[in-house]
Amino acid sequence: VGTDGKATTIVKAPTSGRATFPGTTQWFNLDGSSAGDSGWTSDYILAAYPTTWNGSTLTGTPISVKVTGFTFDANSQTHTAGANRFTGVFFGSIKSTNIGDSGLFNSEVKGFPVSYDSATGVRVLGDSKLTIDHNIVGYTINGIAVYGDASAAPDPVVAISYNTVNDLASNLTDDEAIVLCSGATGTIDHNIIANGNYGIDLYGAGNGIGSTISNNTISNLTAGGSGILIAENSTGNTITGNSVTNSALGILVGDGSSNNTFTGNTITNNTNGVQVEAYEGGTGSTVPTGLVFHNNSFVGNAASMNNMETPSVNATSNWWGTAVLADVSAKVSGAVTFKPYYTTDTIGNSGILSDIKAITAFSFASPAATGVITGTNIAVTVPYGTGTSALIASFTTTGASVAVGATSQVSGTTPNNFSSAVIYTVTAIDGTAQTYTVTVTVAPAIHIVTFDNNGGLGS
Repeated sequence: VGTDGKATTIVKAPTSGRATFPGTTQWFNLDGSSAGDSGWTSDYILAAYPTTWNGSTLTGTPISVKVTGFTFDANSQTHTAGANRFTGVFFGSIKSTNIGDSGLFNSEVKGFPVSYDSATGVRVLGDSKLTIDHNIVGYTINGIAVYGDASAAPDPVVAISYNTVNDLASNLTDDEAIVLCSGATGTIDHNIIANGNYGIDLYGAGNGIGSTISNNTISNLTAGGSGILIAENSTGNTITGNSVTNSALGILVGDGSSNNTFTGNTITNNTNGVQVEAYEGGTGSTVPTGLVFHNNSFVGNAASMNNMETPSVNATSNWWGTAVLADVSAKVSGAVTFKPYYTTDTIGNSGILSDIKAITAFSFASPAATGVITGTNIAVTVPYGTGTSALIASFTTTGASVAVGATSQVSGTTPNNFSSAVIYTVTAIDGTAQTYTVTVTVAPAIHIVTFDNNGGLGS
């Protein structure tokens, strides 16, 4: 490997005579049926698979292969006759006990023609368990594509990290930078993705085994795609710490992809931040449920969250770029529970939520008396003889406003009649309210008993 981290060994695709690896790649629904694509074959620059590899069933006794420090140059070539795709590096049933002992490292895949729309940088099939790490991957249809078969055969498990994935195509048609499909699972973290249609796709991924998408940087994706796509019953996944900016759509969830959790993501300056829908067909086009979005930042999006379906999305405790309730409401559409939300861009344990509405101190200056707050009850004892019909309270609150009945309260200014219990209503910035019951008790008279020198009683 050269001093700049790039490979000094270059493998350049020949202009003729390239082989096609056995077996087809196909999108499958999770019930094992075809998703409508007849599948495709591919030739390659480098292919690694065992001698027992069966291309029809995508099976074979796994072997361990580690590739590091190469540049794979497509040499401006397209796929050969009889193939449908051209792949830079292909792995079929490449597996190690330690996931980091097989795969592709510190390498580059490049040189596909920009007008050619069928080039995949790295393709993984079969019973593979490997890592794709610290590579630069060029593509025109799929950058890093990992496919299972959604059947009894083992599906790939991958760790995809610290790669830069570049769409080279001049004509963008459903291009995907990183995709786990048809039962494949793994972790996708710290990758940089720019341009293209789709950033990271989970499409029928996992067969109920969740994957993790974390700390990726995705930007400048065009209309018709999304930064992160969770579709076709991809359930139980964790999407955290990612950034999606300047794209048509930040996150799209559809096709029964339920029970997914999104935390700590930054979705900024997109046409749409998040969209939830039954999506494009799939197996029954079922509606996603159990979606949770917490501690995310949605800033500068024309629309921040659009739920096109009936089940509500739990989107509490996010920052929507404003503390004003009307402005937050305008950024959210459909069945979305968004209150409470953060009132500043400081989120997490240090953030301030919109539903805070407590009275934290209560007192009278004249006469001097301090209230005791127990839950939502405030008890104040004033001296004997105090008139209670027009006492002026001083108070501190975390809410946006305080009222008694229809009368707005100003601390240290507004008088109230405390001859009976008074209900204070504290309203938060998001419109939610909490009541406090203030009870004022006048202390009883104090009788002083005295005795004279002769033992007489006086008072």
